Amino acid sequence: ETARYVSNAAGFPRMKEGPMIGAICPHDDYLYAGRGYVHVMREVKAPRVILFGVSHTARRRGIQDKLVFDGFSAWKSAYGNCPVSPMREEIAANLPAGLVLLNDTIHSEEHSLEGFVPILQHYVPKVEIVPILVTRMNGGNFDAAADALAGAVSGIMKVHGWKLGKDVAILVSAACVHYGDEE
Repeated sequence: ETARYVSNAAGFPRMKEGPMIGAICPHDDYLYAGRGYVHVMREVKAPRVILFGVSHTARRRGIQDKLVFDGFSAWKSAYGNCPVSPMREEIAANLPAGLVLLNDTIHSEEHSLEGFVPILQHYVPKVEIVPILVTRMNGGNFDAAADALAGAVSGIMKVHGWKLGKDVAILVSAACVHYGDEE
């Protein structure tokens, strides 16, 4: 991948206007999606990264219209433990209670976010993550959840004086048809 990385770096130079505020990446294994991750995550400078991924098992479990948070203090990675930011609790506390689900099992069985972690740690060694899984949501519920989440994150950043890109970045693990109402 080194030759491709060098070629892409020459063809698509690093951003000059400021740090990356967010990105949408495909999710899959390292051979498929990992090649893209290195090109995106080299731009991450923020010490806190909110990770959004799809929950593949929630629908099978009869769970929908929820944002799933874990209770882990860190995620294991090739570079050692990656701490989960206390921002996670702040976000969950600022969301409507019916929108929040705390479930370590769903997070443990999910693969949509784990590929981000070691590559993030490579570029931002002291990074803290806020992993959030999104379940299937009907249109109106999806809009309400997005508004509530945006308000919570914005409010927390304002309280702490954090700036998007400098202090907090957002990475979305995209699986196209898994978000929203599939019908």
